[in-house]
Amino acid sequence: MGDDRHTSADGKMNGVDPLAWLSLTLTRIANRWPASDIELLMPLNFTADAIG
Repeated sequence: MGDDRHTSADGKMNGVDPLAWLSLTLTRIANRWPASDIELLMPLNFTADAIG
């Protein structure tokens, strides 16, 4: 659980809406996001207009 709170806090610090990040991240995973690009899904690297 601590990691979940940390990820949400990271998103807020990076100017990322946590709900938008979670929604788009889950959608990308469901659409078979490549495991080799998993780092791109982290809040630090998140952009809403990224591919996928």
